[in-house]
Amino acid sequence: YIEQFAFQLNDIVFFIIGSVCNALKKDLENIVPLGIVSENEKALVYNISDLALNPILKGAGSNIKLIDYVAFSVACLTTPTGKRGYDIDGLFTQDIDNFSDKIKELLSSDKDNLEESAKKAFESALEKFDWSVIVSKLFNVIC
Repeated sequence: YIEQFAFQLNDIVFFIIGSVCNALKKDLENIVPLGIVSENEKALVYNISDLALNPILKGAGSNIKLIDYVAFSVACLTTPTGKRGYDIDGLFTQDIDNFSDKIKELLSSDKDNLEESAKKAFESALEKFDWSVIVSKLFNVIC
């Protein structure tokens, strides 16, 4: 899907992180495949990004990269499947058929909207997934 989005939105640069780069088939000028990166390199990419994409359609369990995006306070656009397991406020959710349109809409809107969304998601995740919260809930169940 990333190649499809990049083709449709050729004025946007897509930085791709991870082994998914091995699956890229097209050589598009607006795709920058970075492959497996260090935590420091990942932080640099997240810090220069306006929007993180999580176009997941299938799989099991929670998607770790989503929580990574939230932890780095990057606004995130995900599919409903991509946010499974996470009840986090502030995420943008869109079905895959309209994902490109939503990317364009979000990146054309006021940048403050993206920053507010990222902050809201970060704060929501802290309230629900911080270790102190998890341990407290576990303690209450055990005791």
